[in-house]
Amino acid sequence: MYLHASAHEDPTEGHWMAGHGGFTSQYEKEGQKETFVLAFADVGVVRDVFRLLSSKQCIRLCFDGTFKLTKNDFILVTGGLLIKELGKHGYATHYQELAYALVSQESEVCYLDFMSSLRDLVSRVASLDLTRVPQLQIHGDQAGGLEAARKKVFPDSVRVADFAHIIGARRNEGNQDSQAMKVWRSGIFKTVDSHLRQGSYLSLVEFAVYTSRCASPGAFAAIWDSTLKFLDNFTPKESAATEALRTYWLEERKDGSGYTACWNIYPSRVQPGSGSGSQSQENWHRQL
Repeated sequence: MYLHASAHEDPTEGHWMAGHGGFTSQYEKEGQKETFVLAFADVGVVRDVFRLLSSKQCIRLCFDGTFKLTKNDFILVTGGLLIKELGKHGYATHYQELAYALVSQESEVCYLDFMSSLRDLVSRVASLDLTRVPQLQIHGDQAGGLEAARKKVFPDSVRVADFAHIIGARRNEGNQDSQAMKVWRSGIFKTVDSHLRQGSYLSLVEFAVYTSRCASPGAFAAIWDSTLKFLDNFTPKESAATEALRTYWLEERKDGSGYTACWNIYPSRVQPGSGSGSQSQENWHRQL
């Protein structure tokens, strides 16, 4: 069992220690809240999983938290790999857990500590620098702490959101303290519908979502540019709905040439066949 311990302000400076059993602890003040992280991993599993990978040109890491497993509302966060396997029904995505963390909240500080710890462990026991993998994808839900930590620990990675969360097909549970989390948990269609003045326009948004899901970057930008312009300029104007779309579900491309989204799975953005997002990890949760 390998453990990571840190008790400082910069969680990326932590280290792993060997022991017969044990834990990782970190205490920090975030306003009036105290942050706690207890992380652990089986180093043999981590070493063997990466040794057995047929290719390390594309690595798909997946992170998520499971609620209602412990007392005092602690959250069990897991980090692992999404791996394609050939079974009796064809190829399917399998979730292989690598490390775990018991955390007080799904905050940026907690995910920073956990993700950087896993990165350092993989580097030591598997001789693989995850930050230099040609195609590194980070899968998960819309937790704000996860995305903020990803940008710092794996700045060149590709964010891939779980599409079931995007459309609101998942159970509405978990931490919903922030307005953003409440919106993401409800899904894009319920969010837009609650803001529309003309309810029939929801079918237009549904069409835009499903047609742009696998669209090329240029086509994605064109679909959403025309959709947003229609809603903004038609009478009655649907500015509240378009503002929600821009705030929670779309993002400007770095070159300013239109919109993109973490749920777009065109092959130039993500590995073909990896559009399932974190669904295999969600299914794994049910076995806990």
